[in-house]
Amino acid sequence: EFDAALNQSAQLVLESDLNPARQAELGQKIMAMQQMGNGESLETTLSPKVWNKLQAYCNLNQIPLEQLRHTRPFFLSMVLTMQRLQRMGFVPGVDHYLDQQARTQGKAIGQLESTEQILAMMQSLDSLNADEVIQSTLDDMSRIESMFAGLVASWRTGDLSVIQKEMVTPMQEQFPLVYKMLLVARNMSWLPQIEAHFASAGTELIVVGSAHLVGPDGLISQLIKRG
Repeated sequence: EFDAALNQSAQLVLESDLNPARQAELGQKIMAMQQMGNGESLETTLSPKVWNKLQAYCNLNQIPLEQLRHTRPFFLSMVLTMQRLQRMGFVPGVDHYLDQQARTQGKAIGQLESTEQILAMMQSLDSLNADEVIQSTLDDMSRIESMFAGLVASWRTGDLSVIQKEMVTPMQEQFPLVYKMLLVARNMSWLPQIEAHFASAGTELIVVGSAHLVGPDGLISQLIKRG
């Protein structure tokens, strides 16, 4: 289905620029942002209870915590999640595949947000409570394999209700600020751009994460409201 859609499209539009050079640049900037300053460490930032749980998880999964002890909690959450998904074979995703295909075919590629916008969002999310971020991440790690099995199955069949239940609703309930910043604000920023593509000549394939499609704040509901 993805290949067929790309073949019918003159342009591919993704959330962000996946050009390897731009990704390398983004990675360097994230590396610079994720390091704590002033002699801070996870051991001094987290409560003893959460720090001990983090140590136990890293020891069990052979993750070198010593190399990560000065990583800011939100960025550590990203690292732990991506490492686990890589082990499970879930990254890189469809967006990377389509980006490569579009480049091979010489199609135009656009983005819905800039590197600067992504970095600003990450900077804002870094203000979240450290204990809550790490505890929630560790909780997710304990159920991630069964959760993702269900998510992938629902994604393949287009069953957005499971994605709403397993991904979006827990975020709304546990981290309403993250929900607003990671999903709602970005959806609202993307909507005018998507509408502009409707009005432009040619056919565009717009690819975003499935969590952006569900619920009343999702892109599908918002586009329906706009007619």
